[in-house]
Amino acid sequence: MKVIAPKRLMESVFPTVRNGSIFNASSLDLQFARTKTLDPRITFTRASSGTYVGSDGLIKTATTNEARFNHNPTTGESLGLLVEESRTNLLLRSEEFDNASWVKLNSTITANAITAPNGTLTADKLIADNGTTLNGGDSVGSVSQSVAGTSAIPYVYSFYAKAAEINSVRVRETVTTGARAIINLSTGAVSYESGSSSSFTVSAVNVGDGWWRIALFRTPATTLNFVIKPGSTTGDGTSGIYLWGAQLETGAFPTSYIPTTTAAVTRSADVASITGTNFSSWYRQDEGTLYGEIQTRLNITQTIASVTEGAFTSNFRLRKNSSNQYVGVLRDGDTRDISITPSPALIENQIIKVAVAVKQNDCAATGGGQAVGTQATYTFASMVNISIGGSSGLGDGLVNAPIRRLTYWPTRLSNETLQTITQ
Repeated sequence: MKVIAPKRLMESVFPTVRNGSIFNASSLDLQFARTKTLDPRITFTRASSGTYVGSDGLIKTATTNEARFNHNPTTGESLGLLVEESRTNLLLRSEEFDNASWVKLNSTITANAITAPNGTLTADKLIADNGTTLNGGDSVGSVSQSVAGTSAIPYVYSFYAKAAEINSVRVRETVTTGARAIINLSTGAVSYESGSSSSFTVSAVNVGDGWWRIALFRTPATTLNFVIKPGSTTGDGTSGIYLWGAQLETGAFPTSYIPTTTAAVTRSADVASITGTNFSSWYRQDEGTLYGEIQTRLNITQTIASVTEGAFTSNFRLRKNSSNQYVGVLRDGDTRDISITPSPALIENQIIKVAVAVKQNDCAATGGGQAVGTQATYTFASMVNISIGGSSGLGDGLVNAPIRRLTYWPTRLSNETLQTITQ
């Protein structure tokens, strides 16, 4: 994490590029995925605990103000610093499907039947009663929990499921359309049985050891009631599926698991920044280049990092918009945002590399090694901080994903170099 003076960098940057070690010339290089630590210049807060995936693939809990370094649950690969917005799990007894908070209809729950995704013996087994028809439009053979909601607000419901004797799980949203889907617990394949996937969508993510995190996306009426059933056609009183970790949150995508017991629980936002002399020691006021590597989340705004003058009227940002384009966003003291929008085609959870270069009336950005977009009008303000993973002061969404690396050079790198480092 060394600091290199701008003059020395300017003298060495071009041979450094030719030698393939441009990162050695940076004045700030936060390699979160490699080090799994916070640079001491970073101020980090989160006013609650929060969960993350450890290197062993299990869900862990970080205490208040403890940074979370996430991992791929199936490979153990280190993904970097997790930065998320605040969310609330509205469901009660998220790991206790045998509790009275959960309505059982022609079904039974065997508590603590198998090891859960957090490594504890807390996952339950859902068994439909003998002779119960499970593939119809009603809720028999199920477990469910109703929560008051707000009309026209998007919600996402998620839970963890694993095959037992039955190799699929059926989900249903009962309040508005009665849409249904069945998810294969070997492949994660989703089949819609009723309703349109445009109004009721389901995803399944493999989280290891046979477990899948199932997510349902819906903008419902004022009551929320999602139903879980085994995916077979008829219950036999002994066969079932395993369940754990149910969550209902306001938003268009699921966030890290928030366990609950007797009441809804809120996970506070992660806030990471560098300010004061910790910022000025590596930042150059008249030109520079900011580079980031993150895990993509589709169809949402993701701000990887933003450099600002404190009041947020002047800044430059690495950002992905809701149309899945990575952009360099420049604001130079008025209400105008100048977006530079070169971007590759993106897929969910893809690792992407992006960069924005700024200099008086000479700015550029690119991502994924695409052709560089340029902007010829930009006036600098005196910047005082960098927000890592975004800032609520800009009105942008936080990154809501792990940041692998964040690097800054106190020079405007060439367009050719920008394209090379983001490949």
